[in-house]
Amino acid sequence: MAIYKLNVQKRIASIDEIQTSDANKRMIRDFVDCCYTEGLTDHRALKYLSSLKQIAQSIDCDFTEVTEKELKKLVSEIERSGKSEWTKHDYKVALKKFFKWMYGGEEHPATKFIKTTMRRKCKKLPDDLLTEDDILKLINEATNSRDKAIIALLWDIGARIGEIGSLKIKHIKFDEHGAIVVVDGKTGPRRVRAVWSVGYLMNWLEEHPSANDPNAPLWFNFSQRQNSIETLRYEAITMQIKRTTKRAGINKKITPHLFRHSRATFMANHLTEAQMNEYFGWVQGSDMPSVYVHLSGRDVDQAVLKANGIEIQEEEEKQKTTTCPRCKIINTPNNMFCFRCGAVLNLKTAVELEEQAKPLDENLNALLESKINELVEARVNEMLSKMR
Repeated sequence: MAIYKLNVQKRIASIDEIQTSDANKRMIRDFVDCCYTEGLTDHRALKYLSSLKQIAQSIDCDFTEVTEKELKKLVSEIERSGKSEWTKHDYKVALKKFFKWMYGGEEHPATKFIKTTMRRKCKKLPDDLLTEDDILKLINEATNSRDKAIIALLWDIGARIGEIGSLKIKHIKFDEHGAIVVVDGKTGPRRVRAVWSVGYLMNWLEEHPSANDPNAPLWFNFSQRQNSIETLRYEAITMQIKRTTKRAGINKKITPHLFRHSRATFMANHLTEAQMNEYFGWVQGSDMPSVYVHLSGRDVDQAVLKANGIEIQEEEEKQKTTTCPRCKIINTPNNMFCFRCGAVLNLKTAVELEEQAKPLDENLNALLESKINELVEARVNEMLSKMR
């Protein structure tokens, strides 16, 4: 994908700079080439490259001479490194895949001890996930309409960061219900319905200098010169999210993937498992939906309460989009006025505005009445003086 291509080229070139043998450097390059022939994405290639560069510098011999004892020492160092559990997981996956490739597609006996399944305690708990309140805080703290739209879309459709980051203008089609976003991911292109983020997308496209060019990147780097619009890269998106999280005061480790993880958990309450596969780009029959159904607690909470004689109404989504009654444009959840025509979007706001306007109207009327009386009195006095 476009947001990774430049980085992959740079990372491949940077292999020459690492402290390891020429044979190891050559094998890493060959492995990356093989990954591409297997159809792996640039994102995955980046992960493998990054991990293998670090691994190559941690061993004192060629990969072909590494023993099981040395691998166990290496894995032990990874486990004690203080890195995140997912980073440790990436190192171990890269190590197993690399050695499997090196030995003709068969798992090497020296790597069989390496466990790549995540420990239960390392998996995200519901409290670690993003909520709609978190998303609105992030959007409020974003400093420009581009970043607001990125955050809103990441939450709205729960797509992979590579899918959203590589979007072009032509991939967004607005309709009376919101927008259709065409993303291209692991299972190929798919159409995803966007609703929640539509207002933010429209605001961003109104500022986009190449909004009329269907092949222009949807997200671009502001630091680029006016005549050179280039796709915003993965690292730049991640950095903006980190900075916005800090400004918002949210004490969660927010990564682009956490948006997808959180949205999938949320949508598990509303979609069937087949619909989940379609919406999030998993192959039909995947066990991923069941993971998120488990996290969301779908059906279980209601069933337990019902068994105990407690009937509760289904909780509505906290924030809903609003369709403008005047121009029919979909507005974002926290808008009081239509961003397109300025109309009031709900009765509560209209009543509050009317109540706020009442004292102003009364004061204005009193002021006007006083001024009119003064003018009338002055005119009458003027006429009387002329008659004398």
